[in-house]
Amino acid sequence: METTAAVVGIVGGLLGATALLWRVLESFLAYLNLEMTVEQIEAVGGGRVTTALIGVDNRGRVAKHVHYAALLVGPAGEGIGATARRFGVGSDRPGLTHSLLLLFEDRPELVRYSADGMAVLVPLPGVYREQTRVGTETVRERVLLDTSKLAAGQVYRVVLLVAARYPFGVLRYRMTSDLLAVGSRA
Repeated sequence: METTAAVVGIVGGLLGATALLWRVLESFLAYLNLEMTVEQIEAVGGGRVTTALIGVDNRGRVAKHVHYAALLVGPAGEGIGATARRFGVGSDRPGLTHSLLLLFEDRPELVRYSADGMAVLVPLPGVYREQTRVGTETVRERVLLDTSKLAAGQVYRVVLLVAARYPFGVLRYRMTSDLLAVGSRA
């Protein structure tokens, strides 16, 4: 009987220590949660403008350093790597998100349009420069998307891309997306 109680005590202690260690690690390694909604709203002087409401939420207990954040707008059926190649960076590997960061090494706050009018890259300095560490809060920002420079009559995928530096120097990419239809211009 005493042996059984000792075994149960040891197993219970190990399980409790494992659960505590797991919760501590989860606090450090929890991903940032991203939200984005692309919508058209009424402009002040009449007409409509296209905006993206973005949110970056840290549900972990340890603040995350946002290394970079941007909106990438490209054709709806195209992957991130293919859209990055429209700006002259990247390779044939699908989903090559690191290529996007190469676009901003010189001028990180410059909005860039592709030569063919099918893609735009919009940096979000309000997320990565003004709010560099996301604690236990949600950072929200509404961004105006200038659709006049995009080809009309197309459906685009708007991707919110965030690169965050986690504890121990690990750089992780997170993304979410929404669709945007650009109508014909009369």
